[in-house]
Amino acid sequence: MSDVIARLQAADPFAEQPYEHADLGNVVTKITRTPAVASSVWRRFQLRFGAAVTGTTLVTIGAIAALQGAGSSLPVLNFAASATTFGPLSAAETTPVAASGSAAQFALIKTSYHLRAGAHLSGATSSAPAYELIHPASPASEASRLAKVFALSGAPVFVEPDVWQVRGGRATLTYANAPLASWTFTRTLRASDLTTVRPGAVMNDRARAQALNSALDFQDQLGSPIISSATAHATLPNEPLTFSVTDVRFPVLVEGARTNLSVTFVFSPTGILLSARGPAVLLSSPYTYPVFSPRDGVRLLNTNQVTPLPSVSPRSFAVARARIQSRAGLYATLTRATISLNVFQLRDGAAWLVPVYNYTGASYGQRTTLSLLAPALNFRTNASAATPILSDTTRPSGTSNAVR
Repeated sequence: MSDVIARLQAADPFAEQPYEHADLGNVVTKITRTPAVASSVWRRFQLRFGAAVTGTTLVTIGAIAALQGAGSSLPVLNFAASATTFGPLSAAETTPVAASGSAAQFALIKTSYHLRAGAHLSGATSSAPAYELIHPASPASEASRLAKVFALSGAPVFVEPDVWQVRGGRATLTYANAPLASWTFTRTLRASDLTTVRPGAVMNDRARAQALNSALDFQDQLGSPIISSATAHATLPNEPLTFSVTDVRFPVLVEGARTNLSVTFVFSPTGILLSARGPAVLLSSPYTYPVFSPRDGVRLLNTNQVTPLPSVSPRSFAVARARIQSRAGLYATLTRATISLNVFQLRDGAAWLVPVYNYTGASYGQRTTLSLLAPALNFRTNASAATPILSDTTRPSGTSNAVR
């Protein structure tokens, strides 16, 4: 205690020359003889002052305990801005857009928000899980294990920091450990992959993709697949080719909750697996965070206490900017909110699945969407820098004799 007092005195420029009233004894006598009525007021003041100090102390202690992970306290989510940029605009310049590419979307972060909560938007607070994504103890062994799923048995090769590859014949399995652990399979294209139908090669693409994902043996669950056709391009010796591929994309679920992750498989017209990619999902035990209500989220937006998550679609950003550039602020009614788990990178480099509110509503007669971090404000820091990390942002296309 004496050390604390000494440090306090050292921080006080007047500590060596303390002020003292000329008649201090008389002042003390007057204070101790305060009338009963004044004493009652003084007691009320003491109670209020004491409660304020106690409350502040509890908040401070709670914050320190959370930051230190003491006991059962939840870790504070200290977000880092993702290094990834999307198109010509950095993520920090945009706000969320609908994955479906619907018309008008929210745009500039500095836009003034005039949002209205729809009648059915819930005002009830709740909780939601968050997970840390765990890296394997041996990335080289993990790369080798994943390669065997695709019938590759070569030794893993360290090709650059946090990246290992296993090669075999025309195929390559790449495992990357940061920032989001993920894997990619590619096969060098041959003309026979497009023209020769081998016995048993053409199967149900969805069933084959599901079987491969099960063999990968991660903790993910797969939602209903989105199956589409895409045009791919490749250049074989003296022969540029354009052909159709089947794209099978499974959204990744965690305990039934939708995430912003997906697993994708691309097949040739003859049933050859040309490429595949997905996250290496290994999860910690869940941390259950209190989340503010959807209705409170609208209020926090209007008062600039929270900001929307960045967009991953520059094209929709341009559409939104053109629609609102002549308007004073952005007006919308948000009518529905659902929770998903999106991957974010924290300042310590860890990747986490964190609960996010996804709002839908209408702006100037057009459907629009908006996403916010959902954990209560006292459990996150640097939230304005948070940028979701995606595992699968592009459609399949080939620019050489390998389809990626």
